[in-house]
Amino acid sequence: MGIRQKLVDASRDTLASIENRLAGVFRPVAPRREFVSGLQRKIQVKRQAIIERFNNLEFLLLFLAGVIASIVLVALGVRALLSLLAALGVIHQTDRQIKKRAKITPSRV
Repeated sequence: MGIRQKLVDASRDTLASIENRLAGVFRPVAPRREFVSGLQRKIQVKRQAIIERFNNLEFLLLFLAGVIASIVLVALGVRALLSLLAALGVIHQTDRQIKKRAKITPSRV
């Protein structure tokens, strides 16, 4: 037998002796009927459906908040994309190519 099995057996024996000792000390008690009925009343909860509708002003405010939040998120996404492209040098490179093409093409008189 391994150490683990010995520990499990010892804890089972200890628990069994504690249970035997407590079985002799504690005796079951029948609760009073008033106590039981009082607990039943407290436990039983009437389930009521809580449905609340938004009025027009609340709906309008929530809608506007959603639209504004969406616009802010799109603006932040565009800004992050431009920052990433600038960090990678793509915007600067494109700017150089546009300036080269402008030099190559003759200007109109």
